[in-house]
Amino acid sequence: MKRISLTLGFIAILFSMVSCQKEQSGIIATISRYQGDEKVYIDNDNQDEDDHYACWHSDDAVWIQYVTTQVNDSETTYVSNAAQYSLQAISNNDSRVKVNMTSIPSNGTVLNAFYPASLLPQNPTISSDNTIDINLPAVQTYTEKNGKQVIDAPMVARTTIQNGGAHVEFQNVCSLLKVKLRPNVICYWIEVESDNAPLNGTGTVDFANGTLTMPSQGTTATRKVRLNVNNGTISSNSTLKRRADGIYYIVLPPYMTSTKLKVTVYDNPQTTMIFSQGSVHTLEAGMIGVVNVYNSDSGRGIFTVDARGTKVSFAPGNLTSSNVFETSQIDQGSTFTSIPTNTSSDWTLLTDEEWRYLLARTDNGHTLQIRATVGGQKHGIILLPDNWSSLGCTVELDYNTQNMNTLTITNWEILETYGAVFLPANDNAHNYYWTSDSHYVEFGNNSEATVVNSRNGQHQPYIRYATIVEDHRTN
Repeated sequence: MKRISLTLGFIAILFSMVSCQKEQSGIIATISRYQGDEKVYIDNDNQDEDDHYACWHSDDAVWIQYVTTQVNDSETTYVSNAAQYSLQAISNNDSRVKVNMTSIPSNGTVLNAFYPASLLPQNPTISSDNTIDINLPAVQTYTEKNGKQVIDAPMVARTTIQNGGAHVEFQNVCSLLKVKLRPNVICYWIEVESDNAPLNGTGTVDFANGTLTMPSQGTTATRKVRLNVNNGTISSNSTLKRRADGIYYIVLPPYMTSTKLKVTVYDNPQTTMIFSQGSVHTLEAGMIGVVNVYNSDSGRGIFTVDARGTKVSFAPGNLTSSNVFETSQIDQGSTFTSIPTNTSSDWTLLTDEEWRYLLARTDNGHTLQIRATVGGQKHGIILLPDNWSSLGCTVELDYNTQNMNTLTITNWEILETYGAVFLPANDNAHNYYWTSDSHYVEFGNNSEATVVNSRNGQHQPYIRYATIVEDHRTN
């Protein structure tokens, strides 16, 4: 597998507290910012992709601990109170919420607050030095709220009740890694690995200082963190998640030991890309690291389908009668007498013209398709990404034969990691695939495309959907 070196430059971030009027009663919570990026969930609808707007969401809760005194028979005892509290919106200000505490402690009571409570152990307790242990998971799961990524990054606050209320200003104790993929491509998972600093495991939060401390060195198990975008597996075509902006966030703990990061992206179709820092870095809390895969993937898994420059990425495999994708590209899927009407509108079928354009592409004197038999039994056509000659794939292809029948499964799997797509054929080595024009296109032994206007009863076409990553269809 080819390794692409990429220096990941971390962007220093300044905190700017959200301003609000002093509350006279109740507990009001606000969020500190990462230079316009915040952690609860990200709204990337703004024109400036680096100027995100964040807000609390309705499912959020915060954990608050405080100590009260009780006097019995002239003896004073100290009681620790700790619980999770739900949040309530204030007007339309999504960065400022009310904490629903059923009763407000007396003036002078110190509150220790933490978000999200899911990172705390069961029945958490604060030590006498105002610290608490939290657990940063090795696997983070991509979820959305109203189409936006939910990011459960730790925040901490400490304040004192005054005049029957308090203003809890949460501070970020972790950082974010911003991974930018091509728009609309399917990402299965993203893994980040350091050469010495821990990225998951147990850390200690100091409420007084608003900091998170991790061990100075990480073990093999704690030096990795993974974001599962599609549960790490191929699922139903209607539930595969992809971001229109191609941006994913991963929560990282701060580290002051100089380290290098390696970022592995596993996207569609089965493409593996590895990016490594060229020099060591430290990462302070409240910073955002950026990995720009979009400008560095050399077009792996990307195919131009018209002269205007429309680019697509194909579905993981052919469609089955259960309306899911095959988990392997070399599996045929099902044939269809007509185009299904219950498929997610996010997927598109290529037109007659686009199929013909796709098969006619050339790069470095070679057409970017080749008929092949994989492992001696799986017939079909291999489609190569636009910039195939620049990717440096070690598998040699025979462009001069009508059927490259010496391709092993091992070599196909290598081709697949560089973004190649396989269109399996029926038993007589012809490919029949539906087009969006309600015709089907036939790929014969010489790989030329012939559009058939109506099904002749002898053949039933397969379906291979695509997703548009660059849309110039109407230009």
